[in-house]
Amino acid sequence: MNIDLVILVSSGATSMLLATIILLRNPHARINRIFALFSLSISLWATCNFLADNGPAGLALLFTRLTFVFGLFIGLSIVLLGGNFPTANILKNKRVNKIFPVFFIVTTVVSMTPLLVPSVEQTSKGAAIEVGPLYSLFLVTTLFALSLFIYGLRLQFKAPITLVQKSQIKLVLAGVVTYGVLAIVANLIIPILVDNWTSSRYGPVFALVTVAVIGYAIVRHKLFDIRLYAARSLGYVLSLAVAALLYAIPAVLLTTYMLDTPLHAGPLSILVIITLAVAFLFQPLKKFFDNATTRLFYQDAYDPQDLFNKFNQTLVASVDLEKLLSNATELISSNLKSEYCSVIIEQQASTRIRVVGMAHTAMNKEEFRHLERLLKDFTGGPVATDYLSQESHVLKSLLQKYQIAVIAPLFERAGQELGYLVVGSKKSGSPYSTADITVIATLSNELSIAMQNALRVEEIQNFNRTLQERIEDATRKLRRTNERLRVLDQTKDDFISMASHQLRTPLTSVKGYVSMVLDGDAGKITGLQRKLLNQSFISSQRMVYLISDLLNVSRLKTGKFIIEGIPTNIANVIQEEIEQLVEAAKSRNLTLTYHKPEHFPTLMLDETKLRQVIMNFIDNAIYYTPAGGHITINLVDKPQTVEFTVVDDGMGVPRAEQHHLFSKFYRAPNAKRARPDGTGLGLFMAKKVILAQGGAVIFRSQEGQGSTFGFTFSKHKLLAEAAKTAETAKNTPVAAVK
Repeated sequence: MNIDLVILVSSGATSMLLATIILLRNPHARINRIFALFSLSISLWATCNFLADNGPAGLALLFTRLTFVFGLFIGLSIVLLGGNFPTANILKNKRVNKIFPVFFIVTTVVSMTPLLVPSVEQTSKGAAIEVGPLYSLFLVTTLFALSLFIYGLRLQFKAPITLVQKSQIKLVLAGVVTYGVLAIVANLIIPILVDNWTSSRYGPVFALVTVAVIGYAIVRHKLFDIRLYAARSLGYVLSLAVAALLYAIPAVLLTTYMLDTPLHAGPLSILVIITLAVAFLFQPLKKFFDNATTRLFYQDAYDPQDLFNKFNQTLVASVDLEKLLSNATELISSNLKSEYCSVIIEQQASTRIRVVGMAHTAMNKEEFRHLERLLKDFTGGPVATDYLSQESHVLKSLLQKYQIAVIAPLFERAGQELGYLVVGSKKSGSPYSTADITVIATLSNELSIAMQNALRVEEIQNFNRTLQERIEDATRKLRRTNERLRVLDQTKDDFISMASHQLRTPLTSVKGYVSMVLDGDAGKITGLQRKLLNQSFISSQRMVYLISDLLNVSRLKTGKFIIEGIPTNIANVIQEEIEQLVEAAKSRNLTLTYHKPEHFPTLMLDETKLRQVIMNFIDNAIYYTPAGGHITINLVDKPQTVEFTVVDDGMGVPRAEQHHLFSKFYRAPNAKRARPDGTGLGLFMAKKVILAQGGAVIFRSQEGQGSTFGFTFSKHKLLAEAAKTAETAKNTPVAAVK
């Protein structure tokens, strides 16, 4: 038998089998694909190595060059392996990682030319290779690949990885370096030194070293996560092989030697096939009869794995503690065939013990505490009553009193007890086996975790209920308080309305008489008297506007605030209001400038209410502008709109207060200091009046640099209504005066 062929088949087949298993396990994983490339390269390299020695003479040169090419691919594979296992792209930003591809490509191209292998001659000892002038380039590239692989794994070892991954790195490093060194010595160095290439045929043997080491890493350290898959597959194949041999060998011996009837290859192969078929059917048949005999002889028997699966499904099906524990204890009781199963939880805020699950003898809190103290002497696992010694007779008596066959503690992560899983006696009267207690221990551990989650949810739900009750209680109190505030607000509005009506009549009389005195109806007055009376008249006028604002606020509350539009020339209205405020501006040493347009359209507006708005804007500018300041009043007739603005260089409004400015009774802090007697109603009512007539408020301000207040109206509708009113008045006949 050709030893080279044996080496080739064993190494190539083993490498390819391992690569196939790993690739099928997870074809999307980068490291799995890299290892598959590594194994494929080894197999192709070994195949070409064998064919170069034993293949057709005319193809020896081609296979020799391909041997060098696939050797380079092995080098590329180990570089990728070192740079991506277990951390991906660890060499990404390293300069050497960018240089190696250049060496690889150049050397691969050179390997297919006479520069590396000019000629090959087949001899009885194998292929005699003549090396070219660039043979050293191949050797350098191979050593470069091995060095880069070692460097990559060194970086991987320093990265934050687990101890298992470090063990995997050590094994892979040992396997690849051993293979690399031996392969370089046997395939590259020795042939050049002794001018004999016989040693190169043993290269595949060294590949088996790497495969063996990686196989050990798979079995010992779960490399590529295929240990179970590979072990089960190998075990199944070996089982079938042994079954076939155990059947075939006795059949041959029996027929050949005992019956003196030779068994030919045909019948023997049929027997082997039948044996394999029987082996396939053996396990299902065994499982069927096991279940049948178990049901017959072991009425208490159950499938632990099936119980675990159903138990896990039950635990994740609900987060409600009561429902979760009820379903879990019912499942345990039905599988273990117990009289009952329940969970005992101590409630800190209650004198009672909380029991969830199937009923059992009641236990008070003092007895529960006594049971806890007795159980502390045990290691924390389940305690079975039937297995307690005479030294634990007190605990045994207590458990028997409450018909408890097995009790298992339920722990939090911090080691604190949540409660106990309690299982009653079996219905058949049989004691619990060691396997049963192990199952109960596993179930109690899983139940502990589920209980922690459910208790957290229950705690949050209780907190939410408490919070909701507090919110509802606070809401009720707030409603009562709001109701009282509404009553107080209504009382305040009623008072303001009544006071405003009562003040309006005498104030009108005062204003009228002062006006008559100023007009000279009561005789000639001196300059000082006129000055004093002018101040009285201005104050009276301001009081009239204030009362109007108060009345309008009351009308807004009662829905009686009505806009009564009449043909109005805003330019004249502004002029009239300015004439009343000129003296006030002079007294404060302010420059008051009005840019009155020569022609201005007549609009349908509520003149009375608009006068209040104009007066309020100008009056505020006078009071909130320091002495020596300037106030400019602009009225502009634009193509689509009219625009009125009052611009001052006064104190301005702080940015943080601007969004409150047009609220009822609101005044900015700096305005309160400048004018303590303000009401905060002027701007509120001004905005209401402007918006009610279809206009928009203009407001811009910067603290310390002044403000701009005003309004703008669209002319289209207001002009049409003014024209219609004028036409109606023109066509209305005047009644004759008798």
